[in-house]
This record gives sequence, structure tokens and C-alpha cells, in this order.
Amino acid sequence: MYTNPDEVFRKDVRLALFTWGILELACFVIIPFTGAYAFSQVEAWLWPSLVLGPVGAVVVAFCSKVVLAANNIPDPRRKQAQRQVAQVVSLFGFLGLALPLLLAGWVFGREILTTDWQNKFTDTNNK
Repeated sequence: MYTNPDEVFRKDVRLALFTWGILELACFVIIPFTGAYAFSQVEAWLWPSLVLGPVGAVVVAFCSKVVLAANNIPDPRRKQAQRQVAQVVSLFGFLGLALPLLLAGWVFGREILTTDWQNKFTDTNNK
């Protein structure tokens, strides 16, 4: 277990950036390459995701550091309040990190709902 807040920050920012990078690669490169949806459907979200992902990683890592630093507060109510504020703020960081996944899920779900499954796999040219 990590006890140094700076060490926790470094570890969490690396892990968050790695996770975000994998999501970026999957949602903006791999899934469009497979044809599940076209890149043009998510192209407008690439730049916001490139900004919000690293910002979200820093926010999440900072909040982890704040939660760990709360252990040094002697007053239990202040300690709990600091932890709760950090947890709420880290939720916004996680939303920034998960933006590619949320976007891909939305676009993929919309594609599934709008696909004509009745005629998708039938070849009408051979009749």
C-alpha cells in the first residue's frame, strides 16, 4: 500500500493515462477499422477527448492524493468531508477519462438500434 501522496499521484496518473490511451485507440482507431461504425461519426469528438482525457487523469490522480492526505487530519468530520469532496471531484475526472468509451457506446448503440437486422444478412442480388 502506498503511503506517500506524491507516489500515489504518480502511480495513478500513469495508470489513468494508460487506460485512457487504450480507450482512445479502441474507440477512434480499432472499432472504426472493424466497420462497427465509421470514424466520421466520432471524428468531432477526437479533439475534446484528447484534451479531457489527460485532464481527467490528472484530476483523478490529484483526488487520490487528497484522499490519502486526509489521513493526516485529526478531526474526523474534516477528514470525512475532504474525502467526500475528493471523491465527487474525481467523478468528473473519470468522466473525462471515459469520454471515448461513453462516445463509442453511444454511437455503437445507435448503430445497433438503427440497423435493419431483417435484411442485413440477406443477399437480394441473388434472387
